[in-house]
Amino acid sequence: MREYVLTLSLYTLFFSFALVHGCGESKISEKIEPDASISENFMDNINKENSHSSEASCTSLCVQVFAGAPDQVGDLDGLLNAARFNYLTDLLETKDAIYLVDRNNHKIKVIKDGKSRTLAGTGQEGYKDGAGNEAMFSFPFGAALDSKGNLFVTELGAGRIRRISPNGVVSTLAGGRSFGFQDGFGDEALFSYSMADISIDHQDNLYVSDSYNVSIRKITPDGDVTTIGYGKSIFLKNKEKQLRGQPVEFPLQQPTSLKFDTEGRLYIADWEGHSIWRIEKSGEVARFAGTGERGDKDGPRQEAELFRVNSLAFHRNGELFFAESGNRKIKKIDTAGQVKTVVSSVTGVLRGALPIPIGNILDMEFAEDGSLYFIEANFHVVRKLWLNCDCPLRL
Repeated sequence: MREYVLTLSLYTLFFSFALVHGCGESKISEKIEPDASISENFMDNINKENSHSSEASCTSLCVQVFAGAPDQVGDLDGLLNAARFNYLTDLLETKDAIYLVDRNNHKIKVIKDGKSRTLAGTGQEGYKDGAGNEAMFSFPFGAALDSKGNLFVTELGAGRIRRISPNGVVSTLAGGRSFGFQDGFGDEALFSYSMADISIDHQDNLYVSDSYNVSIRKITPDGDVTTIGYGKSIFLKNKEKQLRGQPVEFPLQQPTSLKFDTEGRLYIADWEGHSIWRIEKSGEVARFAGTGERGDKDGPRQEAELFRVNSLAFHRNGELFFAESGNRKIKKIDTAGQVKTVVSSVTGVLRGALPIPIGNILDMEFAEDGSLYFIEANFHVVRKLWLNCDCPLRL
């Protein structure tokens, strides 16, 4: 089946190892040369007083393997450099913890106090609600936290939305009766076998990118599912019976990542459409970035050419960062509306030596200190990227 998360390229990894002092566990770190655009002072307002050197003299970025080990597949909890994962697909960073969706292990994991542990899931594929260590999942994928501490997870293998309460109890919110395309309440609602991401608004409504239904679905906290926008889908045959309300139709092709900005506008990464869309609070939809044609061209956001946008993350200065699986790059849209490459496999070097291949980045999120966490699904690791000189790496 054509699922973007399974469209992977093979890379050969070249890594040398260095101990990082002052960062807890020993970790792999790499120095990479940034693209020219990173030399601008867009981080001037972030932690200047704590920087090890001034932004103007900063000539390199810093990447650290935060958890897991490149190309090491497994299912191990414990210290971060010893932890093992099997195809990570989502990451959530909070003040106290980092939540991870470990898809092929059918588990939800949490990193806290320097260690990784299993929050929910037995490791066996299946369907079972209940206490976290007894609950079962079928290829979980996207995740989001609401204001009450509930963690919501999509399942590719079951077309369900699961809820994990703050005390670790797993229940089913919506879907699961079968695959399909149908609005409704609870298990009356039907989803496709590819739900890529979840985002939550200020009223704790969930928004799900239902990729193979080419639609954005809204789920209220009590499980009422409606469709707010859709593109062309072979599954949508009788929209009068399948959809409730008045969803917007627009040229969406395969939605993946979803993110709200501080003003409540929803941004959609269109993987197959090589674009980023934005839905206003009024419901109006417009292409925010990209032309719809695949390519690799920076510049004004509506003239830029993108190639398979996978994940979105907002920096607190208002810039929108995104990853492209097609170009193997991390880019940003600055507050002036310019698309700029931040780092790529081509420009990266490993301690001045060999190119660093960038893996399939399925999610990323900014930390409180302004650094960027991102997961590379096919390399089974969580990395941390510093965009200025406030980096633990000592050369």
